[in-house]
Amino acid sequence: MFDYRKVASAGLGALAIANSVDPAWAEFPDGKVAKFTLGAGVAYDDNLFRLQSNKEGDTIFTLNAGAALNKDISRQNFQLAGNIIQQLYTSNSNFNATLFNFGGTWNWRVGNQFSGEIGYVQNQYPNTFLEITSRTPNKRTVGIPFASIGYQFLPSWEIRGRYEFVDITNSAQQFKVSDLEENRYEGALRYKTEFGNLVDLFYRFSDGKRPNVAIDPAGNVGQYEQNDIGVNVARWELTGRSRFSGFVAYTDRSYDLAPSRDFSGPTWNLTYTYLPTGSTSVALSAYRLIGVYTDVTANYIVTTGVTLAPTWQATSKLAFGMNAYYQDRDYQGNPGIVTGIAGQEKRNDDLYSVGVNATYAILRTLKATLYYTWTKRDSNLRDPTTNAAFLNFTDNIVGAGVEWQF
Repeated sequence: MFDYRKVASAGLGALAIANSVDPAWAEFPDGKVAKFTLGAGVAYDDNLFRLQSNKEGDTIFTLNAGAALNKDISRQNFQLAGNIIQQLYTSNSNFNATLFNFGGTWNWRVGNQFSGEIGYVQNQYPNTFLEITSRTPNKRTVGIPFASIGYQFLPSWEIRGRYEFVDITNSAQQFKVSDLEENRYEGALRYKTEFGNLVDLFYRFSDGKRPNVAIDPAGNVGQYEQNDIGVNVARWELTGRSRFSGFVAYTDRSYDLAPSRDFSGPTWNLTYTYLPTGSTSVALSAYRLIGVYTDVTANYIVTTGVTLAPTWQATSKLAFGMNAYYQDRDYQGNPGIVTGIAGQEKRNDDLYSVGVNATYAILRTLKATLYYTWTKRDSNLRDPTTNAAFLNFTDNIVGAGVEWQF
């Protein structure tokens, strides 16, 4: 089911967007080659523009259709996935949007030692209103072509290389300053156990530029280089009831023309999942990330947070879930781009959110969901004249949807 709350709060979760397409999204545990999804939803957001006062609410309808293909041909595997999302606002129809998300991956293998991936993925995101409250409609498109190669030199050991190009564009002229082009080169030493646990020791070099920024009037410098070295755990089964995944790295980003904007320090994204019973699970995530795709400013944002997400399958048809998080969002660089006020101190936000949901299986392939999400922001910025806070807000979203998979 398309979940409006995750698009409405894009950047709040900082990690994923509902209905985005992952290159390896097409998983078919039941052995099917193709699957299809149709969904519809409605939600009411009581503070659409994330304002401290003079709040405006709106009702948003969504429709989505998706398809996925997973096909083996000899030793090659081909995956395709895509969806179309129609988002309709009742009062603010200028923000109506059609989003196209799609991806394809060729998982190739030559002999017993060489393997890799070749593919492309594109995701689109609508206005988020989190960093900048703008009445200008904008569609953010992230396209990533990628390729990798691996050489298995021992039964459990492999050397891997990967290249990807990240291309981020914005449809509205106002946000063109945030367009981004980034090359990423990565090498890794991979260890895989007989039980499927997988760990990479990796080094990644990235060079990025904002093609519409050299040194603009706000003082934003558009080119940087970044080095990351760390350990990535794709999957590690600790016991039959718990597992661990994520990465820990040291990140160094430098701007030759503006060293005051440099960043260096640890980054991480770690998730521990515990399954105390066959019907319950608890996922705890901690992360410190720099510049995620949903950030719509030319400044990068260092997001540090923790998320708790328990679930309970109460009956064969009824399931409950919760998602609660806290984030510290540190806006690096010149704050003028996100405040419009020259001379302001660097912006720092605290975000709090709690969401609950209930899903009922009407049929084996047809599910209905109800959800509610509360979000609060506290920001350090003050009006220079009155010294009053002006970026704080609270927001409530309630919604429902149905999804049919076949």
